[in-house]
Amino acid sequence: MLKTISPAPQEQTNKPVLDKHVLLATKLLATTKDAIILKSQNDKDERNYTNAYRVIHGPDHGMMTKVPFIILYKDETANEVTAIAEELVKEYSEEFENNKDCHVVPIFSNGEYYDNRIKWLTA
Repeated sequence: MLKTISPAPQEQTNKPVLDKHVLLATKLLATTKDAIILKSQNDKDERNYTNAYRVIHGPDHGMMTKVPFIILYKDETANEVTAIAEELVKEYSEEFENNKDCHVVPIFSNGEYYDNRIKWLTA
């Protein structure tokens, strides 16, 4: 079943509203309520996952996803998570016409967030 994606609600300043929280084993993510949460395993409880990546379009595509795509994982390598994400995004062909176009990247890298619709929360 293919799913339709609508753009995230935004404040008047065009700053995304981070009103959805994802509690992992030792971390907390904030994102928009329309974010697509993918999981590397069939475990439904998000608290059993240890980390997360953003799922983005490949460099040839050059666009942001319409809504944030996040994949939760436990102890898989980046290559394993990429292969899993490629399979999972097939369900979202509206966003990823070619599932090989998806890449997993860190949420926070080189001291910067590259997608203001996803943030790690700290105590």
